[in-house]
Amino acid sequence: MEGSPAHVEGFDGFKLPGVTGFSSFKSFVAIWFFQGVFLKDPDRKLISAQEGITRGLRQWRFSSAEEIRDNREIIRKYLAEAVRNQKEGKEIKPERKKPLDIPVELQTALSGNPALKDHFEKLPLSKRREYAGYIGQAKCEETRQQRLEKMIPMIM
Repeated sequence: MEGSPAHVEGFDGFKLPGVTGFSSFKSFVAIWFFQGVFLKDPDRKLISAQEGITRGLRQWRFSSAEEIRDNREIIRKYLAEAVRNQKEGKEIKPERKKPLDIPVELQTALSGNPALKDHFEKLPLSKRREYAGYIGQAKCEETRQQRLEKMIPMIM
């Protein structure tokens, strides 16, 4: 479509990987700028989707196709600036979560079983946290050991 954001270099129609995304909701459509905090926003169009939670993400909400058409030049400017910012490496990285805390029982099992250790290390960090947390949250050593025995086949 003439004058659409598709004329921005790298745009694939639904997202600019690492730059923007597009979502529809019940009462609006939004353009998400993943590193929108770096956009100049002279037209004051951007909002934080979750104030106090999102650090870099900003969105621009539209309630009609007409509103999008009326703002297409500004949209194009914002998209081009977002692409430039990405190429310049401007980004807020996610805060690092605390290190993975592996309970003694799981650590002992991993060190005594190379296959188990290999499978465990190949899991996504979120899954490793889930297993370690489930085992480590038990107050009683006997319960931690029972949970470990239950988890080993799942890890394998």
